[in-house]
Amino acid sequence: MNLVPPTSYLRVTFNEGSVELFEKVNGTMEAGYIGTYDVFRDRVKFTDAGGSFSARWAADDKTLTLTQFDGPCGDATVWGSHPWVRVP
Repeated sequence: MNLVPPTSYLRVTFNEGSVELFEKVNGTMEAGYIGTYDVFRDRVKFTDAGGSFSARWAADDKTLTLTQFDGPCGDATVWGSHPWVRVP
């Protein structure tokens, strides 16, 4: 028997200090995280109603990579397991 793990489709949007993370569930994009972000040097701090966490960030024209998480970030795997790829 071959088992294939489910595929997740995620989209994160940054807009003038606000951040939203969406996940495709049953064919519909649903909000999974809505909060704010602040950048200082190579660190970004994310804050929502549940608290905050920070990470080291690096970016180029095509990707955003988040590493070295601080704080109670139970979703570090979601945010940091792969680079985020810019989609026009």
